[in-house]
Amino acid sequence: MGERPWRCYREINKQAYTRTAKKKQNRNYVRAAPGIKVRRFRMGEPNRPYDYEVFLVCAEDLQVRQGALEAARMAANRPMAAKVDKRSYFLRLRLYPHHVLRENKMMTGAGADRLQTGMSRAFGKKIDRAARVYKGTPIIEARVFEKDLPLIKMGFRMAMYKLPCECTIEVQKFDPSKLDKIFSIEELEIRDARKRLGRGGEAEEDETGAPVAKPGEAVPAAPGAAAPAEKAAAKAPAKGSKK
Repeated sequence: MGERPWRCYREINKQAYTRTAKKKQNRNYVRAAPGIKVRRFRMGEPNRPYDYEVFLVCAEDLQVRQGALEAARMAANRPMAAKVDKRSYFLRLRLYPHHVLRENKMMTGAGADRLQTGMSRAFGKKIDRAARVYKGTPIIEARVFEKDLPLIKMGFRMAMYKLPCECTIEVQKFDPSKLDKIFSIEELEIRDARKRLGRGGEAEEDETGAPVAKPGEAVPAAPGAAAPAEKAAAKAPAKGSKK
């Protein structure tokens, strides 16, 4: 069965259906939600002194299906990935498809005897995800150098054809104070690894996970481990005791 036209889900007229919680089962009201089709939300290198910051801004209130978001991201990134090094630009999808769409599927046919009306105000089954977008909300953000500005504009114009809404392209000078607000992919992986080790990133670790001392400092002990002096005192035999 194919997808229904997007005009059936375009309007924002009901409460959002977003309550998913994997860790707190008593809060997990939306069970078995559809998977995320957006493969990547960030491309390129965020922490470089770029010249311009470009935004693809929505001009109306509506819901955008996640398939359209992924198509727009790919269209916007295609010209930059083909002609620019991946370390020379940064592109980010600003929306996340939180809203879960539902549909009350009914049988339809060519004859009048095959029509089905169904139950009124049926809850429906989960079919897809969408993002709720309001007027003035940036959909895609890009940071580029001055020589690459025509390329990203061309990519954004291609992305506008993938979205079911009117959009505008806004260009502004890049603010260097934003450099430390976005972590690169490598920094996020290192931070997550330190959280899993349970040390909160206070001490550096080697390949085996053991803490490594910084220059001029003692080796930090692992959580729950005894100090070297305490270990030596525990191994030393008491005075007057026989071996």
